Order: sequence, then structure tokens, then C-alpha cells
Amino acid sequence: QRATHLRLMRDLTQRKRGGDLADQLICDHALFHLEADLRWLELTAARLHQLAKEIRG
Repeated sequence: QRATHLRLMRDLTQRKRGGDLADQLICDHALFHLEADLRWLELTAARLHQLAKEIRG
């Protein structure tokens, strides 16, 4: 999922560079959502890693 998000972010960034103001705003909106998703995925992975360590003792 992370790789897919990063690919989409690259695609949106490219589209944003060549787009008009409306395209830029739409791309920014999507980019911010993807960035938030990535941050959540990373946080969740870290917490699950910590939980696994606690369970193992």
C-alpha cells in the first residue's frame, strides 16, 4: 500500500506541475490525503512492532 501511495504521489506531483490552478488545487488536496495515510501507516506499523516486542516479553 505504501508503494502505491508513493507512486500516486509522484503522478499527482507531475500532473500538478503541468496543470492550471484548478489542477494544482485538486492535486494538493489528494496529496495531503495520501501524505496523511502514509503517516498513519507508518505510525501503525511502529505501534504494531512495539506491541509484538511487548508480547514476546
